[in-house]
Amino acid sequence: MMYEILPELYDEVARNLIDRLGGKEYYSGSFEFDFEGITCKMVLSAIIYYEADDRSVGYVGGVKDVVPVWWEFHTMGECGEVLNDFSFNDLRNVIKQML
Repeated sequence: MMYEILPELYDEVARNLIDRLGGKEYYSGSFEFDFEGITCKMVLSAIIYYEADDRSVGYVGGVKDVVPVWWEFHTMGECGEVLNDFSFNDLRNVIKQML
């Protein structure tokens, strides 16, 4: 069985990730959240680019791009881990549209 990653889940992953960046140029960490009865876990090391990269005014332009060094996306149901069709490129496109 393959768990299909829907656009709403990409939106949720993007929001969770952006909330954790805090203006950092490099992110390395993991986070978990529940989505429609499935536990999702993102493990990510990535370089973060911002639209307005001026520390004196903060990162008011938002996240421009996330370039992964390493990533894993896990989905777990009642019976354990379920394979999924997560695409980091799809996540990047969602993040770029959030500007």
